[in-house]
Amino acid sequence: MLANEEGGGEKIVQLLSEGYRGQAEMCNLAARWLGSISGNDEGESVRSVAENYLKSLLVERFDPRKADQILLEHSETSVLEWLRPMIEQHQYRTMIYQLSQENETCVLLNFAIQTICDAGYQKEIAGVATASKYVHVFSRVLVDAILQLHDEDESSLQERFHEFVVRAFRRGGRKKQDTFH
Repeated sequence: MLANEEGGGEKIVQLLSEGYRGQAEMCNLAARWLGSISGNDEGESVRSVAENYLKSLLVERFDPRKADQILLEHSETSVLEWLRPMIEQHQYRTMIYQLSQENETCVLLNFAIQTICDAGYQKEIAGVATASKYVHVFSRVLVDAILQLHDEDESSLQERFHEFVVRAFRRGGRKKQDTFH
């Protein structure tokens, strides 16, 4: 073993340091610079700027064929390992909604929409057009909307019912002017 040889400790340090690139420290330094440039040294705002930039890159460079390849090459369980933590973050759910509307045939994004619904975000997902493609997603959104109507008082029920009808008919491909009053 190297540690037992003469000069082995130095050799270990040399081998370890040759492979060290300091990427974490470079990221922290870049974040501090970004905070200084923006005039805001708070870690959260710097993190927010970095995350928003990353999100914009993901949206800009998203390739639905490569995304679908992920489902072909990996098990559902392994995909859920990284998808579930993303779904817990509002900003990533909104990115998935945006991408799914721009890439309606992407299997990975449709899987993500179903997973978001299974995680209990029916109210949020109600405005996503691709959500109505799946019966179980649509039915959960519908049940949630009906329960909301049930909880309304009589004075606001008519207005909320009208919003419900407009939303339901929009899902069916009709425009607002096609609905009845």
